[in-house]
Amino acid sequence: MDRTPRILVFANEPILIVDIMSELEARDFEVEPMKPGEHDGARPFKRVDVAVLDINRSDEPSLNLVSDLLHFDIPLIVLGASDDMSRLGVNTHILPKPVDYNHLSDLLATLTASTDPAPNRRSGEQPEALMPG
Repeated sequence: MDRTPRILVFANEPILIVDIMSELEARDFEVEPMKPGEHDGARPFKRVDVAVLDINRSDEPSLNLVSDLLHFDIPLIVLGASDDMSRLGVNTHILPKPVDYNHLSDLLATLTASTDPAPNRRSGEQPEALMPG
């Protein structure tokens, strides 16, 4: 991969976003944070290789985010979720909480090595940037 892997981090708790960002940036990942309410479904994801999600409730905005990520074939790592979340698809990985950042980092390295840093893997087009609202 010719560029730094870009990881989308979504969590309901701001302190968890900060913790994950700090840990992943220290491990040479580029992190794009997203808080609840920042995803409106209208903005596609630009150059996001993997998404790390801490979804502690299955509300409509969270499910819409998951659906949009899966639409763009972006692998998901869901933190602390039940195994029922694995039914979302082959690109969904479940990690227990508390987060083992060494394990998370290894999984991210594996997933980003196996993903095409190409634009949108479905259409071949480069989607618009994901920018906080």
